[in-house]
Amino acid sequence: MGAWVFRILAAVGAVTVVIILAAAAIVLFSWMIEKRNRHDDGLQLDAKHGYAIIQGGKHYIADAPELENAREIIKVDEYGMWKTERGIKGPWKLMEERHD
Repeated sequence: MGAWVFRILAAVGAVTVVIILAAAAIVLFSWMIEKRNRHDDGLQLDAKHGYAIIQGGKHYIADAPELENAREIIKVDEYGMWKTERGIKGPWKLMEERHD
């Protein structure tokens, strides 16, 4: 009679371990999915105001309402995302390349 008790307790223990491992796996997978879905957009300027400008099929985010007067500019075009800190004439530094 004592052997049956130990077999039942072993089965209960095994099921408990499987449940704990499954719960840990679910938490780990949800954490990984959440981390993958978080994006750093990289569109932070030191200026207090930012301006969105569309010109010639390109999207700009600048620290002034006109691109000619802006110092810090982020440009998004068909090749990727670029940044300059010296006005519209550049030099432009590639921040993120497009792969579509």
